Amino acid sequence: RESITANTPLYDRVAPTVTEVKAIAAATDNPNAVLTELNLLVSRLLSTALSGQGELRTELIEQIHTLGDSIGAAIQIEAPSSVFLIADTTEIPVTIQNALPADARVHVTFKASDPRLQSPEETTAVLEGNTRTTVRLPVNAVGSGNVWMNVRLLDDSGTLLTESEPFEVQVRADWESVGTGIFAGILVAMIILGLIRTIRRHRDGKARVRNRVSYEIPPAHLRVKENKR
Repeated sequence: RESITANTPLYDRVAPTVTEVKAIAAATDNPNAVLTELNLLVSRLLSTALSGQGELRTELIEQIHTLGDSIGAAIQIEAPSSVFLIADTTEIPVTIQNALPADARVHVTFKASDPRLQSPEETTAVLEGNTRTTVRLPVNAVGSGNVWMNVRLLDDSGTLLTESEPFEVQVRADWESVGTGIFAGILVAMIILGLIRTIRRHRDGKARVRNRVSYEIPPAHLRVKENKR
């Protein structure tokens, strides 16, 4: 088996694909499971036994690119079509599909078109092989406005593995403070109204008692006359 080096002209034609696939494989807990087929194709491509067989080598190059595209698309971010945020601190749920035969460890972050959306911390997730995983992405929102963002997956070295299509985030972070103020104002008003009603009921009760007492007890001069009898 001929060794693979960057100086091999044929290898230069597939080097970007191989580099991309190796980065994805390195993020998994079983790189060999991801690279086995690719390594076989590259070894055949560089084999001296194929010297002079240009058509076969061209076919192998196409197979390598096709396999690379397949592996590169194995981890997909299913981003929402749009998001509406009214809190200044929240989490956006993001579903990630891993079609690889191995678990992958990734760092989930995002890129926003405006500083109204900021990432307070990086989220690390382990994506199980052949399954979907939902990751909650922390987000800090500031002010109001529409912002475009895309979710990105990085490996441990910070290399970009894949990213989602941009989607719109409607930021209304100031609504929360306004809503809180309105609610607090309504609550205070209700408390004041309750106190006023309580005071009024208390006063009305005292007035009714006084009226009842004055009606039931005759004046003093009448009581004196009745005693004289």
